[in-house]
Amino acid sequence: MEIWKEFDEFVDKLFYFSNGKCTVLWGYGLSGLFIHHLFSRFNRRIEYIVDDSSMNPKVSIMRSCEIENITPETCAVILSGEHDTEKEKFLKERRFMENVHFIYARKYLYESINSQNVWKNISYYEYLENRFNVDIVERKFVEKMENPKKDALNYSPGMGYPLIDVLDNFIFKPEDAVFDFGCGKGGALLLFQKSGVQKIAGVEYDKPLYNILLDNFQKVNVSSENIINGDAALIKNELDEYNYFFMYNPFQGETFRQVIDNIEESWHRKKRRITFIYAGPYCHHHVVEHEIFRLSKQICTDYSVRNVNIYTIEK
Repeated sequence: MEIWKEFDEFVDKLFYFSNGKCTVLWGYGLSGLFIHHLFSRFNRRIEYIVDDSSMNPKVSIMRSCEIENITPETCAVILSGEHDTEKEKFLKERRFMENVHFIYARKYLYESINSQNVWKNISYYEYLENRFNVDIVERKFVEKMENPKKDALNYSPGMGYPLIDVLDNFIFKPEDAVFDFGCGKGGALLLFQKSGVQKIAGVEYDKPLYNILLDNFQKVNVSSENIINGDAALIKNELDEYNYFFMYNPFQGETFRQVIDNIEESWHRKKRRITFIYAGPYCHHHVVEHEIFRLSKQICTDYSVRNVNIYTIEK
């Protein structure tokens, strides 16, 4: 099963809809941010971003009153939000027709996959939830976890697309393999796979989260044989099979220090080039205390803690 097939078809249709015209993205909430990500990722340009309610410092946002003179001959309008009679009235007064000159992007995607929840946000994770009935997006706080370690942190999948933005900095080879510390419900590993990593693995301490991951992977027909339910600090020899390691701030303290020790020991046992992708790098100082780790790149993203640090250990 190709789990991203229908999503990729949606992206193609989105680009085809706006072919040869000025693209107007109306609405810059979570779905609007994601659509902007898709256009940027494929070197497509959105000429106008319109939003009457929010201001984002990264981009120039217009108010609806500033686009009075748009015409269906020159503009394709993508509405990122739910059905909106006022916006439709505005567009239809200017001769725009739905599905010809303007579209609701959420409806465009979720009707094509026969989802009952048409107006859910657009994201990589929410597409998977709607298409395969998996559970990724809902957060889980430490106090709701089953016997968490004292240095454990909340489970959050992030917004998905910031990780894709990071992974677009890499070209993955068939032999590459990634291990995710604190892999939660498995969303990040599925995005690594979407980006070309064929061997994925990870460890999750919380048994209920681990069970959700197993169910998710079964639904999307992805193997979970290399996913471990256990303490990340105790994973040692298993690391020798991987050259990429990932964390989205799952723990700090002694667990983090032990994991970094274990990665270094793995490198000494099996010399290879290692890349450590660390999102939310609160424990940066613990990494660079190990002199074999070199901070090779810092990427600014839309994660809540914006920086993602890339460390390398050379062969």
